[in-house]
This record gives sequence, C-alpha cells and structure tokens, in this order.
Amino acid sequence: MGQPAATIPVEQRTWCALRVLVRERVVTRVYDKALRAERTCLYVPAFPIAEWVVRNWWALLNEPCRAERVPGRLASGSEWEWAQRHCLRCAESDLLLPALYIFHDRRGLRAEWQEDERGSMLNMPAEFLGSGREELDNESAREALSRFVSDTLSRCNNLNDMRVHALRDGWRAIQNADTGEEKFCSAAGRMGVDPYDPSELTTELANFISDELDDPDRPIARDLMEVASLDFVAAQWRWIRGAVGARFGAREGARERWGTGSVPPSPWECGYALADEVRKAARVSHDAPLPAVESVCAPLGVSDISDENDGTLPGAGVRALVGWTATGALCVVGPKPPRATASRFRLSRGLYIALAGCDAGARLVTDAYTWDQQASRAFAAELLAPRSAVSRMAAGAAGPEEVAAISAKYEVSARVVERQLENAGVPLTGE
Repeated sequence: MGQPAATIPVEQRTWCALRVLVRERVVTRVYDKALRAERTCLYVPAFPIAEWVVRNWWALLNEPCRAERVPGRLASGSEWEWAQRHCLRCAESDLLLPALYIFHDRRGLRAEWQEDERGSMLNMPAEFLGSGREELDNESAREALSRFVSDTLSRCNNLNDMRVHALRDGWRAIQNADTGEEKFCSAAGRMGVDPYDPSELTTELANFISDELDDPDRPIARDLMEVASLDFVAAQWRWIRGAVGARFGAREGARERWGTGSVPPSPWECGYALADEVRKAARVSHDAPLPAVESVCAPLGVSDISDENDGTLPGAGVRALVGWTATGALCVVGPKPPRATASRFRLSRGLYIALAGCDAGARLVTDAYTWDQQASRAFAAELLAPRSAVSRMAAGAAGPEEVAAISAKYEVSARVVERQLENAGVPLTGE
C-alpha cells in the first residue's frame, strides 16, 4: 500500500497497515484523537522498523533487562541506551509506535508493553491503550521477525538506495551466520554489543569472546556476560576460571536440580516455592527465624556449606561463585559482604543457585535481573523471612519501628523486610 504523503522512496514502498499481536493480545490498540475512537492498526512505513530489528538483532534476542523493571518514558543514561536496543518505539521517533520491549530473561524471550498516559503523546495522532507482559516462544518470535524483515526488503526490490543496500547486507550477514558465528554474535549481543560495529566490538573484546571463552553458552559464562561491564569482563572471567579450578577442579560443581514439581510461571513464585520446600524438608516452622543457613543442609543432601571470602574479584556485578565439591559440599566464594545480614542473604541466594541451577557446573550469584537471579532473591527472602510470618508481625501496617523489629528478629536487612511486606500486600507507613 503506497503513501502519497511519504516523500522518501523506501517509506513509499513499505507503507503499510501494521498490527502487532503478542500471543493473540493486540499491542497496537490506540485511541485515535481525530476519530475519537479506538483502532488496532498503525499506518506507518515498515522500513525504519526493519532497520531497527536488523541493527539490534543479536541484543534483541539475547540481552536481558538491565534493571528490575523495563525503563519508563523518563529513562536516561544506561537505561536509555538499553531501551534503544529493545523498545520498538525507539525505531523511529517520528512514527507512532508502541512502547513494546523485547528481551531475553534467560529462560526465553519476553515481551512487555506499556500504556501511554493520557495527554503524554502531544505530537502524535493517537495514544496507546493497554499494558501487558508475555513469554514468547523463541523460534516463533525469531521467525516472525525474520519474515517481517524479508517481506519489507522484498518491497524494495530494484530500488537503488543506500539504506536498502545496507539493510540487505546486514540481513544477509545475520542469515548466513554459521553455528560458530552465531554463538559469537549471541555472546556479544548478550552484553548489549553490536558484533558488526567495530566501535562497539573492540579487538580486545572480540579476542576475549573467541579465544578465552571456551563456550559462550555455558551457564557460568552467560551469568557473567549478562551482568559484566565491558571493562572488567575479561578480568572477571580469569578470576572465575581460577576460582573454579582451585575449588572444584575438573568436576566444576555439577549436580542435578533439587526439588519436586513443575517450575512456577514467574521467578518470584519459583523462588518462594523452593524456599517453602526447603523449610518443610528441614522441618523449620514458617514463623521461626532460621538460626543459620547451614541448619537446612542435611535434609537437602548437602554435606556442608562453606562461605569463603576472596576479595581479589575485580569489577562489580558478580557477588559470588557457587558450586558443589566432589564431597557434596556447597562452596560459595566471593568478596565478603559489608554486613552479616548481607552475608546470610548472599549465602541463601547461593543455596538456591546450587539447588536449582548447578546441573551443568558452577554458577554465579550476580546483580542481574534474569530468571535465576530474580528467583534466587525471592528464595533467599522467603527462606530467611517468610512473608506470612513478617506480615503477621506487622499486624496490618508497618512503619520504621516495625520493620526494624522484624529485621532484627529474622536477621535480614530492612529492605528485605519491606519487599516481603509489599509482596504480602502490607502497607508501609512513614516516620
């Protein structure tokens, strides 16, 4: 469908009625200001969207969200840079496009979209309605994006335009990537780096991925790349390899997942469920504070837990290395946390990672917001300070004094207590 008002040839050729669905949910539902009615199609050129998909292909399909929640309208700094790679609206600022984010949460692709505040889109003919989040089937999503790019390029056949040539070359490079190239590009994308842009993929980083990472898809390598800064990733990997060799040797801490039942639909529910299983196995009441993380070892088949301080880990983002020794002991290694409550929390997170994620070797406890890392936080909070218990102590509402009392009883930080109360629906009051 051509558009006479479009003056740029690639936009004329690719003008279309665009309707975006995520698992049958319409993302492109808008309130049209002129019609004063809702509609579900956008009338836009497809070419800038195809350019955005190809430019961000490897990050789009591999990079996790860098914060607990996707950025809002006022994102800045690193959040804005991340949004540029993952938010469809960033494809072209002059187009009416939804705030639809696509990213990888470690288990798979996820889509989240945000409704516009009324009156916030002053220069646009419509505002988007409805918010949502859904898990995507990786192969289906990849196929849908591929088909969109290919269909858009097919409309530009015989059009001698530099943008078309560049898009076609970029898309050909992606389609022709062999297994080794795809692993390399996925690893770069996981860190938010465009593998085809030499200003982003430095020689040093390229050499690190190709020469030092024996397998970028190994769980422990992915743990690092999902959180590490480009300045420290190589040094942190060398520390990890040295620590793994010193503590676990060739075995690298492999052990089958502990626990029963199916995996719940969210990382928070997953963490809570496993914490409940652990407390039941250890016969620890839901009201009782946990005297020590080590106290739940025996019923879990854990011969021992060692919490080792190693302050030589460079950079930030990595909290600890976690794995199983040949004797069935759990080893957690990393820089010593600043407070005793933080040590208990980190050790509990390490226990979750070991129980639920060390089936292919040692892993990391990190600051990332991927599935496993979020589940480990929920597990640690529920293991140390169960929601049901802290909400009963709060008796309907909690101010600073109540939070402090609960924190002292369960030996966790005030922030852990506040999050547990929020999750239990208990209001927090001020001073």
